[in-house]
Amino acid sequence: MKSRWKIWASITALMAISGCTQYPIAMTAETFETIIEGRYDPSKQGLLADCIFDGWDTVMNYAAFSQARLVKRAWGYRVDSISMTNKLMAAELRDDGIVTISRMKERRMVTTLVPETTAATACLTRYGATFSKIGGP
Repeated sequence: MKSRWKIWASITALMAISGCTQYPIAMTAETFETIIEGRYDPSKQGLLADCIFDGWDTVMNYAAFSQARLVKRAWGYRVDSISMTNKLMAAELRDDGIVTISRMKERRMVTTLVPETTAATACLTRYGATFSKIGGP
């Protein structure tokens, strides 16, 4: 009986620590903040989207269930950095040459996202984008 109680206590503690349900998944002004915005040559859109995707996929923590996702949208491309079911960061590359990178405001409880930010800025620089950083780490 004691071991069964310890197992349930451990499971409950792990679920509480993981905080799976407390992180937002919708991108709104209340849940995400823009950290980089700028412009790029629209003819390099696909290359830039691939670069950010590959960069984020490389730096994601494989100890946790995490991944990068590249999606073609009606207005351009979006690259998402996802941990478990939580979207941590998103890069939007619009067809008109505008790029915006946003991160989850509550990221401090999960990660600083510095490797993802570094990978994205390296890609923007590589493909000649002009951009400015709005937020800190």
